[in-house]
Amino acid sequence: MQIENELVQKLSQQLRLGSNAASVRMASRPATSNSEACRLYLRGRFALSRSTVPDTQKAIGFFQQALALDPTFALAHSGLADCYVGLSNSYLTPIEAMAKAKAAALRAIESDPSLPEAHLSLGVIKGWFDFDWRAADAEFTDVIRSQPNGAFGHFWRGWVLFTRGHGHAAVRTV
Repeated sequence: MQIENELVQKLSQQLRLGSNAASVRMASRPATSNSEACRLYLRGRFALSRSTVPDTQKAIGFFQQALALDPTFALAHSGLADCYVGLSNSYLTPIEAMAKAKAAALRAIESDPSLPEAHLSLGVIKGWFDFDWRAADAEFTDVIRSQPNGAFGHFWRGWVLFTRGHGHAAVRTV
């Protein structure tokens, strides 16, 4: 808990001060004006990063609390989508988990259509669950366009290309 609090405090300070590239990107487009919702979002991302079912369930709670304070907080909706993707086939049935994930990703996009994290979440759902490779590729390509140095857009686009039998293109992507 001490490490979690220190991390949340450090990230919150970076967001306020704009001391790194990620914070500058977030500061250019206010995520939320509610500092408590932002703190809960950061705690949710920290819990989700642990990649266990109990921590993912905790993350869901944090994201839901953040959304109770600011229902239009797109990053929190995207975090919720990522949680449900992570719980698919391990704790929830894929149909139940991915329906919740897709609804959360679409709410994130509705709140902020330019949010790369939301398009990344939706791309994973379209590829991994809907098997709509073209739509997933389009989402990941948009993410890469908006974040050319972001690893996740390249990783997931490479995954789609590899899955579709384009191994050489996948290697060039990642």
